[in-house]
Amino acid sequence: MLLNRYTLLSLGVLLALVLLLAIPALDISWSLVDDATHSIERPRLMLDALHEGHWIGSLNSGQPGVIVTEFADGRFRPVGWLYFMTTYALLGENPVYHHAFRFVLLAVTVSATFLVGLWLSGSNTVGFLSGLFLILYTPALEGYYRLSPWEIPLTMLLASGLAAMAFMFRRVYAGRQSTLALAIGFGVAFFALILALGAKESSVAFAPVLVALPVGALLTARSPERKRWLRWITPLAVILLIVYAAYLLVILANHATEQGYGSNYGSGGIAIFLRNLVAYCWAILRNYNLFLLIGLASFASRLRTHWQTRQPLSATDYWQLVLLLMTAVGVIFQSPFRAIIERYLLPYVLGLAIFLGLEARHIILYLNQWHGLRRRGLVVVLVMGGVFLLWETVPTGLINYEWVRQRENSSYQTMQYIAAHAEPGARIWTNLSRSGDYAELISGIGRVQRIFFERDDLAILSLSDDSSPGCCEAGDWIILWDHGAALAPEQAVGELGNSIRLEQEYDYTAYRLFSPATLIESILLNGPMHLPERAPKSSYSYTWYIYHLPSGDSSEAAS
Repeated sequence: MLLNRYTLLSLGVLLALVLLLAIPALDISWSLVDDATHSIERPRLMLDALHEGHWIGSLNSGQPGVIVTEFADGRFRPVGWLYFMTTYALLGENPVYHHAFRFVLLAVTVSATFLVGLWLSGSNTVGFLSGLFLILYTPALEGYYRLSPWEIPLTMLLASGLAAMAFMFRRVYAGRQSTLALAIGFGVAFFALILALGAKESSVAFAPVLVALPVGALLTARSPERKRWLRWITPLAVILLIVYAAYLLVILANHATEQGYGSNYGSGGIAIFLRNLVAYCWAILRNYNLFLLIGLASFASRLRTHWQTRQPLSATDYWQLVLLLMTAVGVIFQSPFRAIIERYLLPYVLGLAIFLGLEARHIILYLNQWHGLRRRGLVVVLVMGGVFLLWETVPTGLINYEWVRQRENSSYQTMQYIAAHAEPGARIWTNLSRSGDYAELISGIGRVQRIFFERDDLAILSLSDDSSPGCCEAGDWIILWDHGAALAPEQAVGELGNSIRLEQEYDYTAYRLFSPATLIESILLNGPMHLPERAPKSSYSYTWYIYHLPSGDSSEAAS
């Protein structure tokens, strides 16, 4: 029996790790980017639409309904927006409740991943390692500790769909003929994957997996179990593919603008695609290092044996091919996106985590079969892999947490100070620009002031975009950020003259311990003579400066 005390113990350890990740999140406030819109403003509008009976609306037209479209932006996320509406309706505006709920979703995701590994292999160890490898994908931590990213609900739905299919597979190959149980698994898989499609448009990358599930099964040995499995998985895959194709056609037919979110895909051409593809592959290799290399080498060796002997694939080998395809297609799908955002890979890394969990079982079998120097060598490599994995994931996890916590809390404190002290109708100048990597921050300032503090009377202006001879008059406020802004704080202060007064300063520093992969990356990019400053420890330091030009001062600062 699969569900026993070892199953509960393994799952309990995984959930304890999720809890350890969750506790620090309770100390993080709302994010300056997207949280106000995703978690508060649009859910309010959707709840108003629900009360008024407006069921379908468009965010692009400013008339949202309960089911919303964003076709002009090239995306359609009705399930994602329903998630934000529901969490706002249940949890209100306290970020602590929202952070806790997101980690409940992560716990469900890890549990589903554990069950996939368990049901595909019959081994608690495989299930545990599958869940552990998913947790150890540290670039996703930024998405865990912010409230606006879509990846956690999407990954939960994909993991649930995979778990339902793994359940069906286990029932079929165990010879259990309960049609009701298989029908329940069919229904859960269908609805989970349909909901995933409506959670974020990047889930269309799951379509090749739906093709591979019945086609790949033909590579396994002929048996009554294979025939019965094909009888269930083929109609499920065909129906889902029809829905996926219709979804994609609707988006393409209605995407009538070259701006918006959809313009992020393909705008950079082949150069951006290749740059991002290399960066994403390196990010995954950097995270899993020797475990990934050993797992791929072991699997390739087994596939070569199958090819040379003309033997059909085993059931687990078939699933591992499907799971590898899931990760490969997802990375390729994400690579045309103009920015490199590693947390976007979480739904696709789900397949790789389960693959590595399944392959670990074969590596353990090799250890039992090999003797002498060959066995000792593999043990040494595995131990090194474990050391490198912890050396990479622990510092990366800490820096991601500290980076998000310090950045969001200091940003929110800055917004609180401005809301409490700025005069009615005041102008707020910032050294951020409306173009470039930090364009979302300047629009986020206005949203946060309007939504959280009801200060829709403030004018948010940019020193680099809106400056004119009459800027920065008496009564104006100036917010300066020292990281990646269009105008450096010292340059902005120098240009504004001596009339302004420093009112408040919020400084935050996040420390990073360099891992082996980080040092290798630095050497490859900068050469061996330019190691990271203060290696093996470095830091990120960001500061918000709040200046004020007092109303009683008649002098103006030149811009």
